[in-house]
Amino acid sequence: MKVLGLQVDLQDCPLGLANTRPRLSWQLLSDRRNVHQYAYRIVVASSEAALMADNGDFWDSGRIHSSSSFDVRYEGRPLSSRDRCWWRVQVWESAEDPPRTSAASWWEMGLIEPADWTATWLAAEDEVARADRRAGLHWIWGDTSRDQRPRYFRLKFSLRTPSSDGVFYVGTGITEQLRSVRVDGTSVDLTAPKQYAATRPAMQELALGPMSPGEHVLAIEMAPTDDRMSGSISSSAAAMAPFVRIHAIDGSVVRLTGASGWTTNLEAEPGWFGFDYDDASWMPARPSSENAGEPWPAKPAALLRKEFRVEKPIRSARLYATALGFLEARLNGQRVGDAVLTPEVSDFRKRLLYRTYDVTPLINDGSNVLGVIVGDGWYAGPITPGGRYPWGAPPSRILAQLELTYDDGLRETINTDCDWRTSDSAIRRSEIYNGEVYDGRYEQAGWDTIDFDDTRWAYAEAADRPTCELAAQCSPPIRATQTLKATQLTNPAPGVYVFDFGQNFAGWCRLRTKGPVGARVELRFAELLTATGEVDQSNLRGAEALDVFILAGHTNGETFEPKFTYHGFRYVQIVGLPTLPTLNSVEGIVVHSDLAVTGRLFTDNALIQQIWRNAVWTQRSNLMGVFTDCPQRDERLPWLADPSVFYDAAAFNMDVAAFTRRQLDDVRTDQSPNGNLPALSPGAIPRFNTLVEGAPGWADASITFVWSNWRRYGDNDIIRENWSAMTRFLQYLEQANPDYIWRSQFNMGDWLAVDATKDNVPTTPYDLVATANWASATERMGRMATAIGRIDDADNLQRLHAHIRSAFIAAFVGPDGIIGNGSQTSYVLALQYGLVPEGLRAIAAERLADNIRVRGTLMTTGIFGTAHILDVLVDAGYSDLAYDLLLRTDYPSWGYMIAKGATTIWERWNGDQGNLAMNSYNHPALGSVCGFLFRRVAGVHALEPGFKKIAVRPVLNPRVRRGGADYDSVVGRISTAWWQHSDLTLHLDVTIPANTEAVVSVPARPSAIVREGGRLVDRRTDMRIERRLDHEIEISIGSGTYHFRVSD
Repeated sequence: MKVLGLQVDLQDCPLGLANTRPRLSWQLLSDRRNVHQYAYRIVVASSEAALMADNGDFWDSGRIHSSSSFDVRYEGRPLSSRDRCWWRVQVWESAEDPPRTSAASWWEMGLIEPADWTATWLAAEDEVARADRRAGLHWIWGDTSRDQRPRYFRLKFSLRTPSSDGVFYVGTGITEQLRSVRVDGTSVDLTAPKQYAATRPAMQELALGPMSPGEHVLAIEMAPTDDRMSGSISSSAAAMAPFVRIHAIDGSVVRLTGASGWTTNLEAEPGWFGFDYDDASWMPARPSSENAGEPWPAKPAALLRKEFRVEKPIRSARLYATALGFLEARLNGQRVGDAVLTPEVSDFRKRLLYRTYDVTPLINDGSNVLGVIVGDGWYAGPITPGGRYPWGAPPSRILAQLELTYDDGLRETINTDCDWRTSDSAIRRSEIYNGEVYDGRYEQAGWDTIDFDDTRWAYAEAADRPTCELAAQCSPPIRATQTLKATQLTNPAPGVYVFDFGQNFAGWCRLRTKGPVGARVELRFAELLTATGEVDQSNLRGAEALDVFILAGHTNGETFEPKFTYHGFRYVQIVGLPTLPTLNSVEGIVVHSDLAVTGRLFTDNALIQQIWRNAVWTQRSNLMGVFTDCPQRDERLPWLADPSVFYDAAAFNMDVAAFTRRQLDDVRTDQSPNGNLPALSPGAIPRFNTLVEGAPGWADASITFVWSNWRRYGDNDIIRENWSAMTRFLQYLEQANPDYIWRSQFNMGDWLAVDATKDNVPTTPYDLVATANWASATERMGRMATAIGRIDDADNLQRLHAHIRSAFIAAFVGPDGIIGNGSQTSYVLALQYGLVPEGLRAIAAERLADNIRVRGTLMTTGIFGTAHILDVLVDAGYSDLAYDLLLRTDYPSWGYMIAKGATTIWERWNGDQGNLAMNSYNHPALGSVCGFLFRRVAGVHALEPGFKKIAVRPVLNPRVRRGGADYDSVVGRISTAWWQHSDLTLHLDVTIPANTEAVVSVPARPSAIVREGGRLVDRRTDMRIERRLDHEIEISIGSGTYHFRVSD
């Protein structure tokens, strides 16, 4: 027996841990059967040498008689910031046997106390951006309703010296458009804005020509567009946010803002745009009273650097860094770490994540330089449903603390402070939705090396310290994990080249090319192609999804790869290439939170395998620090229902334990004072969050996360951490719904059901969906209360569940077994959550089956019904019908998506039809079927939390001859493999990890002969037949590998 797989808070060797009482876990590996842990001993030491000497100066648990191998609390000396904790485990199989000892492992604490941070927050902006910010961006409008009429604005201003050029930025609300802009009566060419279908204001950038000294006038006509969902600003008075920057030939800059004296009117007389027009009757434009967001113009990513010297030997070096924006740290010309798009999104008003880096190998003797690049990121970029800076005020900011520990034990800190130098970078724009613009002409080669001359750079300025908490990121980072080669290159139009990667994914492209200085290359990303073979971005809504590479003209060629954006795409269209491309000119870089792969499904059915592969790719694409709904359009938001229904599948495919805990931190902080929980979290716009909070299936998703994490990983702490928030939410629901029927003011029902009476409005009664979810949440809470010893709470929750169940039955379950209005989801949720009286369950299940059959064997369910429909059918004895739905290739089905070329899961069953603006082709919710594939087809299920006790129960069908899976659980690898032969024999191989046990349901008739390892299972001493049923035999086994064979 071996002891291995040591983890701390379900992570391998975490660096920068925040939890001072972490939970420890390990696994046992043995090729023998029925191996159990009799006792364990944990030793934690302050050094590797002390650990090897068996000196547990941090903690020695002593010999503990227990079979627990996960969720074991560290109970040693209080831990301090920066502590490196070395540890190992000894395990006994019996009282007499000698212990088996694991290899040494470690974890390291981060900066635990706020006082540990001594660095200064620095503004990540150049002088132009700083001056723009200080001038201010001001929304203005008129004080009377325009009644859908145009509104006119004028501004008179004067110049003392001639100007060389200028730029006019104008932000418009989502219901506004610029109809005309004139300077001194001359029209300015308008850049056509992309029409935003979501809720954030647009910013247009207009070039202004040279102007002479003297008086001038700027005149604008605003007109209404179609009224759309607005979380930004009212359209009743035509609002805009003007900002003018004029560059004089003497080097001075004139800035004009909304506070510079604009006038406005609803009527336009002839010549209204001229300087000589008398606008005395026009009213002063008023500042907007609405918080419309700030659509600041894009700004370059900032470079910051600091030189320092190391004069004596280094023991270790740690960099603690974060930003309001994205950051990439550099040390002596080398990138620090491999995390990208960091810090990850959180509610920046309340919590900002920092990361710890081990930079010991990058430190040089003598001179060194630490550099940082800071882009807009989630904090500063335009994020639906707000504008720029949706979380707080500008500017972007950086905080970095490099700590050098010398061999003599002394520590020196290199902090961000006002001695740092800063400049702008070649990254001229870096926006998550719109892409990155890189201009090689602005490159500053070697800026992050000691030989670079930064004397022309400005000194960095201190910025306001954000009020949010600094929190260690204790989950795997976002990384570039794969490189994809293009499978096809087409040339649909002159100079237009389209690369097809054969796979929809999230990430970006790496382009290699060669050309003259200033050549402009544009890359547009899309999931679709038009009929003529060019990229189709119509489903991206307001996301421009455009990367621009302006060449520096290097003689040996150059490579472009963005740093601070990502796209969801299968196709990239490139124009402006100086030379003819080949398939190797572009590579696809796959980017996502780098969670360990834990599940692998195996069947001989190509359709099932492709469904699973599509779901895995969808999961990768939507793990971006938090669970997102999509990776491509102007959304990419952490809606909670999508991962809630997908969680079972997600946790089979990958290790989502630490990832889930990290997102739940934001959910708790986003909880309303009244106890209501958010529908998306973290969310940036309070008004929008309030609108959608409490949505059934979305708000209660956090309870699903906690429940599923506990069941999958045996994590009791996650229950305790979230208990107060979950309890307050259930109290809120009970107070708001005293008759125990959940009637929410905002309810999306069984979202995207096929049986909708009109677009997005399902027929399943909203209050039925809501109340079923409430009942499920309450029942699960009761079981979790018992698990953590809250017996009184468990009793109260059991009573609450009984009230909800009784109210549900009275309101929705008829004496004839008809549930709700007879929709499929009505039956599915009621049966899945135990809300049907026992005497009516078979009747209700039969009505569900009849509903499916009468429609031609098709589902009409949305995301909540789909998550459970196959399980409900199997449990009711309709496994053949479940397989009919699983293997269907006509609309609506997973097979239909695949038949249409899908390589990921669609948002809608009919994603190839209707309005493309609501059609994401990379959306996790309908991928919930993968949980069924692992539990029912492969047959792997947890009977106890953490798979301490395992069920193996594959559901077979003649159309699938082989199946199985490997699943790396918290206790070790669980494997199943079965195959059906034409002679009606069945083979079932099962591997159960050491220190666990299992109940194997072998598909067999009562008269069948069942052997294991060639021997009859009857009267075996190493296994026990629990019962014989009509179609299976239940056998209890211990750990080990087993080979069952069934024959007549």
